[in-house]
Amino acid sequence: MTYSPIFGNRKNTIIYSAVWLGFAVIQANFLIWVFDIPVFVAATEAFIFNSFFGIIGRSIWPVTKFSRIDKVYYFNSIITHLVTALLIISIWYFLSSVLVKIIYNVSDNYVHYQFLNETKTFRILQGSFYYLLLIMNYYLFILAEDRKENELREVNLLSNLKQAELEMLKSQLNPHFIFNSLNSISSLTIVEPKSAQKMVILLSDFLRYSLRSSNELVTFKEELAATEKYLAIEKVRFDDKLLINKKIAPGLEEFKLPSLILQPLVENAIKYGLHDSLDASTVDINCEKENELLKITISNEFDPKSTMKKGEGVGLRNVKDRLSLIYDLDDLLLTEKKEQQFIVTLRIPRK
Repeated sequence: MTYSPIFGNRKNTIIYSAVWLGFAVIQANFLIWVFDIPVFVAATEAFIFNSFFGIIGRSIWPVTKFSRIDKVYYFNSIITHLVTALLIISIWYFLSSVLVKIIYNVSDNYVHYQFLNETKTFRILQGSFYYLLLIMNYYLFILAEDRKENELREVNLLSNLKQAELEMLKSQLNPHFIFNSLNSISSLTIVEPKSAQKMVILLSDFLRYSLRSSNELVTFKEELAATEKYLAIEKVRFDDKLLINKKIAPGLEEFKLPSLILQPLVENAIKYGLHDSLDASTVDINCEKENELLKITISNEFDPKSTMKKGEGVGLRNVKDRLSLIYDLDDLLLTEKKEQQFIVTLRIPRK
């Protein structure tokens, strides 16, 4: 902040001028009641002395700005202010006194001319008080600006850390899925080259989607299309063992949600529903609107004993962490075991 905080905007300028006008009124009343000075003379003198200091006081800002009390060289700052105060007060007193004396001489007010000379100490103390008052306010401006900048810097830092954490979580696509897909493609190239080609295209499209830059929100239509590519890949791998039931309510196409948020949930359902079973397994996907939320329910059959050994999948934890970082809510992903069904319920707020 290199500009003066007082004259940086109109509001502060008006307040600054009003304060000096208030000081002039106080001084005029003081001269009238304590020294029995005529109203016109007291008002003129008070206005001249206070308005002059208000004008000259603007030059104190650069000195205060570059003589920071939070720097190492405190002694240098004190010396700088003492020299500046001496210079400012001397100029202020000289100019104000000259103008007031001219007015007194023109008015043939010798008594008040003499009064001005006799109250020199009072004027110097007045100028010293004004100088201290100004540098105190300037330093308060500086401290407030520093605090604002530090808070903004902290917010930016937290935002960058949050973004980095989101990118890290998003990038943790299960490598086993890629390895297994490549193995399946390798096998298919011998027996079913066309299926292998189809699987390569699907895998390529899905990986391209998963590498989208940043954690931008995408439409439900885009996310569902990517998830269907993933399911198509898994269908090639598991064939008739994998059964998918989808129930998608209309009107959800443009609902915004984090990219690559469904695939880990579907992968978890397939992993625990099929990998330890010789029989076919069904994965149910239900998407609907619940008030202002997008509610997605994914359920799969599972072997309770086998699943208990494995615990909660890494994919679910990553989804929970991503949702918490993006929406600042911790209850958007819920899991439930019901008989031989494992149910994951995801709720996405409108954002």
